[in-house]
This record gives sequence, structure tokens and C-alpha cells, in this order.
Amino acid sequence: MFGVLTAEGALDARRNARLLARTGGLPAVFHRAVDVMSTPDDGLEMLVDLGVRRILTTGRRAPIEDGADCVTRLIERARGRIEILPGGMTPRIAPRLIRQIGCSQIHVAAFRRRDDPSSRGNPEVYFGSARYPPEDSYEIADRAFISGVRRAVEGT
Repeated sequence: MFGVLTAEGALDARRNARLLARTGGLPAVFHRAVDVMSTPDDGLEMLVDLGVRRILTTGRRAPIEDGADCVTRLIERARGRIEILPGGMTPRIAPRLIRQIGCSQIHVAAFRRRDDPSSRGNPEVYFGSARYPPEDSYEIADRAFISGVRRAVEGT
């Protein structure tokens, strides 16, 4: 997953092509940089030409509910040439937005923080930045959230 824009907010085709070449043929995802592009339709066409597989977007808005119409237009414009991956889904909104947008896939950031007491033996020592990431906890996939999205989607 990557996404490089110019200082003017346009797709930086040269730098994105270099990153794409480094994927070794793995499917590439252009992240939400498309949501701040100055010309997202042009960007979409350039990403298709570059061979990017998928674009992650919330439809140039946050939350995705506010960008759903834009995501629908991107899917229609992409016409199967590139996948549009709507992000920011939750169990509450996923079923409705999947129907509204007409998408076949969604992206969720389903993480929660878990305490890690093993690093608390000596508070005078830290291994990375003093501020980030915190060393007394770590992120794991939130199974309950993922299950909730799945149940909600399967119920549609």
C-alpha cells in the first residue's frame, strides 16, 4: 500500500511507478491519498495505466457515509479496470453502504490495543521513541469487530 502525490496534490506518476516496480508483482493498493488529490478522476486513470490493482478510499470525505456517492462514481468510472476499495466501514454502516455503493469488497481498520506488562520492569529504559509507539501495549486484530462486520454483511 502506498500513495505519493506532488506538492500540488496531483498523482506523482514517476514515484508511484518506482514503488510499484518494487512490489515484485504483488497486487498494489493506492491508499487514501486519492481522497486529497486535486484531480481524482485523472489520478484514477493514471493509476489504471500504471497497473495499480486497487484504490482505498472514503470518497474524499470522512466518514465514508459522507463520501458514498463519490465512491459509487469511482466504481462506475473504474468499470472493472481497477478495484475500488471503500474504507472506514463499521458493523453498523457496512450493510447499508455495501448496498448503496454497490461494492464487492470493503476495508476496515479493526484493531484494539492490548496491554503488555513485560516491558514495565524498568521505566527508565525504552527501546524506541519516548513517545511512539508505546511500549507497554501493542495492537492486535479485534476479532469481535471483524465478526460484527461479517455478521452484518452476511445478513444483507
